[in-house]
Amino acid sequence: MKSRRSIIDQEQRKQASFKTFLVIFPLFASAIALTVYLLTAYPDVGHTDSGELIAASWTLGIAHAPGFPGYVFLGWLWMHLFSVPSAAIMNAFSALMATLAGTGLFLSLFHFYRRSAPSQWLAISLALLGAMLFWQSDLLWRWATTAEVYALNTLLLAMILWLLQIRQRYIWLWIGVLWGISLHTHLVSALFFFPLIASTFWKRKRKEQWQFAVGEFRQFALVAGVVYLTGAAFLFFRAQANPPINWGDPATLERLWYHLTAKQYQVNLFQASLQRRLELFKENLELLNAAVSFITLLLAIGGFTVLWQRQYRPWFYGILLSIAVGLLYSASYDIAQDRDAYLLPILLLICFLAPVGLGQLLEKWKAIAHKPLALLLVLPPLIAGILRFPSLDRSEIRITPAFVQQSLAPIDSTALVLTGNWQLYSPFLYFHIVQQRYPHIIMIDLPLWQNRAWYVEQIQQRYPQLTRQWEPALSHFLRYLRQFERDELRSTAEIERWYQRLLDAMVNRTAMPVFLDLSAVRHLQQYHVFRHLPVPNQLLFQYRPIPSENIPFQTDFPLPPSNVQLDPVEEEILQLYQAMQSIHETFLNPRPRTE
Repeated sequence: MKSRRSIIDQEQRKQASFKTFLVIFPLFASAIALTVYLLTAYPDVGHTDSGELIAASWTLGIAHAPGFPGYVFLGWLWMHLFSVPSAAIMNAFSALMATLAGTGLFLSLFHFYRRSAPSQWLAISLALLGAMLFWQSDLLWRWATTAEVYALNTLLLAMILWLLQIRQRYIWLWIGVLWGISLHTHLVSALFFFPLIASTFWKRKRKEQWQFAVGEFRQFALVAGVVYLTGAAFLFFRAQANPPINWGDPATLERLWYHLTAKQYQVNLFQASLQRRLELFKENLELLNAAVSFITLLLAIGGFTVLWQRQYRPWFYGILLSIAVGLLYSASYDIAQDRDAYLLPILLLICFLAPVGLGQLLEKWKAIAHKPLALLLVLPPLIAGILRFPSLDRSEIRITPAFVQQSLAPIDSTALVLTGNWQLYSPFLYFHIVQQRYPHIIMIDLPLWQNRAWYVEQIQQRYPQLTRQWEPALSHFLRYLRQFERDELRSTAEIERWYQRLLDAMVNRTAMPVFLDLSAVRHLQQYHVFRHLPVPNQLLFQYRPIPSENIPFQTDFPLPPSNVQLDPVEEEILQLYQAMQSIHETFLNPRPRTE
């Protein structure tokens, strides 16, 4: 028979072995998730805001509102750590942040279950299940493969979800730091989590508990406020240096306020009709169902029943309110390009709730609860991830860089390019500023040119010889535009008149060649400034004062594999390519007029 001492030693070795496994296995799973994200990441600059954010990170500049100082600073450290000005490096940064977000969710679930679960095997299995559900969701996966702020913001929220369960001194200081950074990384998503944060202070019965809670909240609010104001100060003082990316030019308190509150995007908020909001709400539910499956949503509802128990009641209200606010906001903010990313905080909470609901069903199943067999719970999301791999593989997609390169390839001398397409302008900023390519091209974004005085001022400062050719229309338009931004303009007739004269000067009095994309041609047609016919030249139009020979359409656009699920923005680029091909054919072979 074994002695009592040997039995104790054996149990201690088992506990030590399990603790080692508890550390190594999640790290191993995280390493696999990171490897998958890296293998499926974009090889070059991605769509939407990717090019602008990379350029801002490389130059420590100011991105579009609200500026993202936390992302820009961390991106600057990351890119200069490798000393490689490459989009692939920042894509890898997003992959790392998304991976760590799943790891944070694992820690949160394991901390939730380690005391209440029948065994540690069930606790680690359910925690890993939540992380796997999150990692393999196409919603997180898509934003883990391109340079964007959403993966970093999701990591911050996942760490807050974990720290909210830890009752230690100074923990609220760390929560305040993370939430303050999140406010700058993605203001709206951070506000989604405030009901959950506030719920932890609810239902304190004794006076001493309330006093302690007030002290904790003061710590949290003070630190979050200091971190937020530090980011705002970074934007203010960095704007004084006028970096290459200086969106909004928040060098004055007025412009800083406009930038922090994202004034220019407020027009998109709550402007949709009731019917459109219902459509958006339905689309959001479909996106969530596609990301985690209907069974996961049912399990998440079961997780709510667990949180209804007395000891978890504040979290029930906090999570329910956070999800409700998130869904209502995303159904009210009608912007198509990256609206799905607003659902990431909701997806994070669903992937937290689903294992909680499943754990309630399995607690009485001894065969799984007390053995390593519980790890089989991760098989369904693992299989789902393997099946999703081909459709979410972005490693062969070069649509965005090809769009820029083939649009600008015919331009071999100093030229002005007018565009109304952010999918051309944003990656151009990356190539122009980070890669130091196309130094002979001056590109102007017409929506910014028409509506933002700071942008017009920056073009004036950087290209004085060019903009002097557009006087006096430019000065008059800029004066009225400043009045319009301050709501001091009673009538828009004068600003419209001077804007038309400015466009006329830009296309007809500019000494260098002028190129236009399709959106710019349509924009200028509205103001009737064309004196000559824009001639299609590959993916752009060249505005020529005299006729010249026709240029055949020779663009060889790289088509992605047929099994890859493209982003809607990438599909729009392919549609634009097809439209330009059709325009070339019509221009070269005009239909004969019928008598």
